[in-house]
Amino acid sequence: MDTLKIKNDSKEANRIKVSILKLNKDCLIQEKKVKIILNFSKRHKRAWFKETLNPGINSRAIFFKCIIPRCCISDIEAKYCFHFILFMINGSAFNLLSFVWEIIQSLYLLICSFTTAETRRFGKFFLELLIFLESRKKNQQTFDSFFPNLSMEILDIGYLVEIKNCNFSSVLRVFRQVITYHLVSNIISRNEQRQKNSIVFLHQLINQYPRLKINHTRLIRAIKSLTINPKSSTEILSRRVMVILDERFNRYTVKK
Repeated sequence: MDTLKIKNDSKEANRIKVSILKLNKDCLIQEKKVKIILNFSKRHKRAWFKETLNPGINSRAIFFKCIIPRCCISDIEAKYCFHFILFMINGSAFNLLSFVWEIIQSLYLLICSFTTAETRRFGKFFLELLIFLESRKKNQQTFDSFFPNLSMEILDIGYLVEIKNCNFSSVLRVFRQVITYHLVSNIISRNEQRQKNSIVFLHQLINQYPRLKINHTRLIRAIKSLTINPKSSTEILSRRVMVILDERFNRYTVKK
């Protein structure tokens, strides 16, 4: 009995050693590939993101041709896409706020067309972008020291969201209001897939809510109006989302 156990342990140890060697070899290959890609992109990214009077052109191309096809494949790809954006846009004629605005404008149709798994993965990617923008709002000096060349021009998108006194905080506020509008529109629809996708997407962004009292009110009202199977996964997730929203109720930044 002991001999058999020792033999099995030895086989398992050898298997782990082989796996580690293989992973280390794969890691070295991957590191070489990453260096090649980084060097290539550094040489060409200025040509990719040419100066334009309409920053939405670059944003739309990157979002639909680069991000959408990849970020919905897996959770790790969603994370990779966020870092891809951070690297590619630093020092080029690419406006991050304009990029996020393009996503928000497309959010309604994305929720309508994604599968539940794709919605969850896209939510992970979008959450990283919102957290990144929030970090700039909290400490602009530190943020700019890490990303000195990152284009965050407010004026480039001020006309898009029709803000009179345009500043960074007011732009983020409008972003959240439009996101909430798209989520509520899909939650109150009669399409079960759209309802489920909206709840899943909201759950991914839950730490971004509530920031405005009106957003909280609209979301809670919409979720309570759902008529779905009480034992379904959507119903369980909906109740969880409402509990979290209510627990964060006292964290409003603007009560209107």
